[in-house]
Order: sequence, then C-alpha cells, then structure tokens
Amino acid sequence: MHRPSFSQILFAVFLFCFFAACSTHKNAVYNKPQNELFQYSLITALQKGIFETTDFTVRDLKKEGNFGLGTFNQLDGELILSGNTVYRAGADGSVSIVADETGVPFANAVYFKTEKRFVLQPTHALSQKALYDSIHAYMKPNQLYAVRVSGTFDTLKFRSVPKQQRPYPSLSDAAKNQSVFEMSGISGTLQGFYTPAFLSSINVAEFHFHFLNNEHNKGGHMLAFSTGKPLLVELALLPATHLRLPDNADFNKARLQEINQADIYKAEH
Repeated sequence: MHRPSFSQILFAVFLFCFFAACSTHKNAVYNKPQNELFQYSLITALQKGIFETTDFTVRDLKKEGNFGLGTFNQLDGELILSGNTVYRAGADGSVSIVADETGVPFANAVYFKTEKRFVLQPTHALSQKALYDSIHAYMKPNQLYAVRVSGTFDTLKFRSVPKQQRPYPSLSDAAKNQSVFEMSGISGTLQGFYTPAFLSSINVAEFHFHFLNNEHNKGGHMLAFSTGKPLLVELALLPATHLRLPDNADFNKARLQEINQADIYKAEH
C-alpha cells in the first residue's frame, strides 16, 4: 500500500486550512454576531452636509442588522430598519418601503438580541426624561446600547427633514425646515441607540430614537412624548462596533474637526 509522502500530507493540510478559512469568512459575512453595532459614516460628516454616498445602500444595510436607523441620500427622510425591511418616513408624513439600491449616507444597525426587559407602569403621565431616567438605572454609563420601547403613547411628537439639494447645508440648518407631526393615542415602537457623550464626534450623543407605528404608516425622528400607559423597554449592550467610513470626495476633503457639537445636539434632540 502506497503511503503518502510528507509533502503530500503538508499539501492536504494546506487545502484543509484554506477551505476552512473560506468557510469561516463566508459565515462572518452572512451570519453576523448579535449585539455588535455597525455604523456607516459619522454624525459629524452628516452635520457637515455630506448627504450622499454611492458605496453604501439599503441592500448593504440589511446585511448588517435587523434593527436600526439613519437617513437616505440627499437627507430624504428618516430611515427605520425593522426586521428585513427599511422604511422611509418622509417630510410629507408618509411612510414607505425603500428600494434596495437607495443610497444611505449615515446609519446604525445591529442584530438585536434583548438582554434586559422591563415594563414601566406609570402612575401619572410619563415624560421622555422620566423614561430616560428609568433606562439609565439599568445601564453602564460608558457603554453603548440598543434600545426598543413599545406601547401606546398619549402624545408623540416626531419629525422628518425634506430632501436637500446641492450645495448641501449643514444638518442643523436643514433641520430648521423640518416637518413636525404630533399624534395622540398612537401605538408603535421607538427604536434607537444610546451613545455616551465622549463619542459625540462619532454618533448622536445620548438617546437617539426613530418611531414607527404598528400600522407602518406613521413615523419619524422622535422629539418628545408623554404617556400614562405601560411601556415595554428592551435593552442590549453593544460591546463591539464596526465603523465603516465613506470613501468619496465630499468625505475625504471635509474638515470634520471644525464641527460644533452643540449644533448636532440641537438638530437631533
């Protein structure tokens, strides 16, 4: 019986390792870890008016998570990623499903797995601040979190920003022309992220929520709410972040260090 030579054994080991590595790479691409934050671009870039990209789309975003938020090319509405569907909450108040080829100049996404769940049972009207205080009690202040809040809101105020044209304004200037909507007795979900203030040049500092109602026909960037009804709160700690930066002329020449953080805060809160 012919015994394989040492070189043949070495070659067989090489082939095994090669195909195992290929298999691992494929799994890394299509089976993302849960509760690992993906972010495309920087909030400072959005503030600088970098509202377009050609290298990141809705199709790409849906590979990065089942829970997220962001915006679209030309700042054309508020992005809400729920499950495998991306919705646009437009400045006219409408909500629509967005085509895969649509560009996404800024977004956060995660495969959300709840780690902490609790119900708030208000004894009086619960404000946005009271909700945040309750969530903080379960959080480590220097960590990032994904947060989902579901229930019926007695009042809810949300906004969307109209589509912009070149030369693009700053985010804070574009937000001056936002459309604001106020709803009563509306049921749905707030989904978003908490980012510590020391990361404010990367993402929106503190809480950042987008809202989508249960019928998927109303939604936008949440500004304020009040409710006396129970709210289900779900939290996930995000210990790792994958940050992908745009590679285009607008981003590469922008002086992002000149951004005033107070302008971002005013535009997003």
